[in-house]
Amino acid sequence: MTQRIGPIAVLTNANAGKNRSGTYPASRLTEILGDRGFVRESRALTELSAIVAEFKERKVAVIGVNGGDGTWSALLTEVIRQYQDTPLPAFVPLRGGTMNMVGGEVGLTGNPDDLLARTVACWCRAENPIFYRQIKTLRVSYSGLDEPLYGFVWANGLAYGFLREYYRRAPSSFWNAGATVGSLVAGAPLPMERFRRAWRPTRARTVIDGQELDFRRTRIAVASTLCKLVLWFAPFGPDIRRASTGFGYLCNAMSAPEIFLHLWAMSRGQYQGRRHLNQLAQRVQVRTHDGFLLDGDLINPRKEVEVDLRAGPAIRILMPS
Repeated sequence: MTQRIGPIAVLTNANAGKNRSGTYPASRLTEILGDRGFVRESRALTELSAIVAEFKERKVAVIGVNGGDGTWSALLTEVIRQYQDTPLPAFVPLRGGTMNMVGGEVGLTGNPDDLLARTVACWCRAENPIFYRQIKTLRVSYSGLDEPLYGFVWANGLAYGFLREYYRRAPSSFWNAGATVGSLVAGAPLPMERFRRAWRPTRARTVIDGQELDFRRTRIAVASTLCKLVLWFAPFGPDIRRASTGFGYLCNAMSAPEIFLHLWAMSRGQYQGRRHLNQLAQRVQVRTHDGFLLDGDLINPRKEVEVDLRAGPAIRILMPS
């Protein structure tokens, strides 16, 4: 039987999709926790350092993440930076964002209130067994960055354009995400600047495990430790879960009509071609002038940088029954 030592802490990102409306307020999460833990609310990245320092000082055993995909990358980066050689706490995705890729990856459903109540019941009742799922993180560094970032999904090209357009079409919602994909597909042949910018090839020199690709312009590249991404996009199979090291890497340099023709097969990991690769990688280096994303955050260095992608430490996801 797993020994249950340490409190449960919840990090609430007040700016995340489901939290902005006040549907799942921090006060209600505090009531659900009672004396088993505490809630901390973050409204800016600058607040995370002090919050994580408190988690470490109070020997928090489980962190409930009540936010979207961008919340995960910011939190993981700070936790890994501060904990260093100290064992990391377990995490629970409370699905407070719009897409909630981590919750989807491990098959957790429910709203923040429900998931937190189940977590408390699982953690605080000795007769309830505790189960964990391990997920590898993705380590991202680039020239000019003092310390690496950690998350689950890095991407450029069309994915960067999609997220930029999605944020432009606020408010965040699952339906807005679907509408954004539809508008980008339908708008590909149109002369409007925002569509042309989204479909414009990314200039990049890419080296995968020491082997340089023979094309320098890509429509999209994705590195991920997750099998399922957003909407119906699940280009990486269970091999990336089973592999002890590495991550999935997809790179495409096809024309827009070719992408339309093979979009479904590519989005399900069922297509390979001369200008489209999908494989397990240990290290990827991308030299580029263009912007990219990490989970839900857009990053635009505004100069040429070399991005270095590697697998980061694995984290434990507590699976409340």
